[in-house]
Amino acid sequence: MRTLASRTATATAKFTETINLVQADTESIAKTMQAILPNVEESVSSSNEVTEMLTNIRAGSDETLARIREVSHSAEEQNKATQSLAEHVEEISNMVKETAEAISSSRKSMGDLDKLAIELHESVSYFKV
Repeated sequence: MRTLASRTATATAKFTETINLVQADTESIAKTMQAILPNVEESVSSSNEVTEMLTNIRAGSDETLARIREVSHSAEEQNKATQSLAEHVEEISNMVKETAEAISSSRKSMGDLDKLAIELHESVSYFKV
C-alpha cells in the first residue's frame, strides 16, 4: 500500500507539475497574444485603409474610362460630321464647276447669238429699200 500511495503521490506530483507547465505556457501565450493584439489591430486598420484606397482608385478608373469612352464617341461623331461636311463641300464644288461650265457655254451661245444677230441685221439691211 505504501508503494501504491507513493506512486499515487509521485503521479499526482507529476500531474500537478504538468498542469503547472501547461498553465505557465498558456499564460505565456496569452501575454504574447496580448502583446501582438495592437499590431494585429493596426494591420487590420491598415488593411481597411488600403481597401478604401483601392476602392477609390477603382472608382476613379471607372470614371476616367467613362470619360474616355465619351470623348471617343464624340470624336467618332465629329469625324462623321466632318466627313459629311467634306462630301457636301465636294458636291457644292461640283455644282460650282457645272455652273461655271454652264455660264461658259451660255457665254459662247451668247457670242454665237450675237454673231447671228449681226448677220441677220446685215441680211435685213440688204433688203431695205
